[in-house]
Amino acid sequence: MGEGDDPFQPCTSRKDILLDYPEERERWFQFKDARFLDRAREWLADEEIEPI
Repeated sequence: MGEGDDPFQPCTSRKDILLDYPEERERWFQFKDARFLDRAREWLADEEIEPI
């Protein structure tokens, strides 16, 4: 995987761009956090693990 291929690990230039747009930066982190939780819940369900 090259730099920037993982949408959840933004490359430096993407981070720099988001610094100029604080509202979009906040939206990005909200999206990233929500998507991470969704993926974690999916994994737990696949493994038949009930979250506490």
